[in-house]
Amino acid sequence: IGLGHAARTAALARHLIKRGHKVVFSTYGDAVDFIRRKGYSILIGHSLKYEVDEKGRLSLKNTIARGPKTLYNFSRQIGDELYFMGVLEPDIVISDSRLSTSISAIFWGIPSYLIINQLLIILPLKFKKSYGKTAKSFFEKLLYNIMSKIWERSEKIVVPDFPPPYTISQRNLILTEKYKKSIFIGPIVEVFPNEVEDRANIRRKLNLSDKDKLILVNPSGTKSEKKAYIEMLIKLIRKSKFQNVFFIISKGDPGNNSPPISIDENIKVYSWIENKFELLKASDLIISHGGHTTIAEAMYYGVPMVLTPSSSHTERYNNAISVEKMGIGRKIIWEEINMEIFRKTIKEVLNNSIYRYNSKKIAEYCNEFKGINKIIDIIESSGE
Repeated sequence: IGLGHAARTAALARHLIKRGHKVVFSTYGDAVDFIRRKGYSILIGHSLKYEVDEKGRLSLKNTIARGPKTLYNFSRQIGDELYFMGVLEPDIVISDSRLSTSISAIFWGIPSYLIINQLLIILPLKFKKSYGKTAKSFFEKLLYNIMSKIWERSEKIVVPDFPPPYTISQRNLILTEKYKKSIFIGPIVEVFPNEVEDRANIRRKLNLSDKDKLILVNPSGTKSEKKAYIEMLIKLIRKSKFQNVFFIISKGDPGNNSPPISIDENIKVYSWIENKFELLKASDLIISHGGHTTIAEAMYYGVPMVLTPSSSHTERYNNAISVEKMGIGRKIIWEEINMEIFRKTIKEVLNNSIYRYNSKKIAEYCNEFKGINKIIDIIESSGE
């Protein structure tokens, strides 16, 4: 769910095709338009999604209420995958965090490789009573054990993250003895900084002076989640009245080719940004929900972050904690955000040079990792 998984598998597909392999995608939801935009062969299965409220926050209550329908769609999704694999008879299956794909590969006896950065499902529930906490812990362990039985059947578990101490998803991973097959390879990104033109040249094209600050807003999640998020952010930006700070906002809609819209003099909203990595390299700050892929890209490019996860989205929340611990950004809990907190946090990260310094130093380390090369070596060695 979200485009981060699609982006990294698309990057992998591009390199595999260059090396003479044939690649077919099976996906659903917003990722369909993204993969089509990249020009790859695609099969469309039944969709799964979590529910969000009117403010764009993950709603566990509404998601649970859809439980029977979700289970039905999940069973249909397994049926889709079984059919696709039965017809195509692939030599290898690559699952990016999709349980249905791994289950179907096990059924057909096809070697599968798992790409995943979240092995631990933490339920966004708080209990004062000890029995409530015990029940929560029980269900989390139950989910973990059920999923582990499937994940561990993979030929290799590939974690697209940096090894400690710069692991983004360290709070979302439990690599016990059963995960001996796991390996940290570094994030899988589409474009590395050395493949993008000089930052100064890009900023000149954008008519930015040395004193101007550029902030890239790159939301994650479902369409409804991103829509509510962007509407709220635009209100906060306009109320904050920043001077010499320019915002480029992506709606993250790969199926929409409409031209960008200017809001005031310092806000431009795009349905989809094709040259995202150029803008990332030119940026002084990135604002995001806290999705894993977006954080990884910012770390490669040495760009500080302000992350705004909902407390109910535990994966993003934990990612944001990791970013703060590394000293490369700050988090604002989405439920607590207001104009004063937003303005103060943005100004702090923009004006305190320690965030840019830490981001640049960590970027030097990060750029030693070429996860894309590592996973291709793993996949190709399986056919030898």
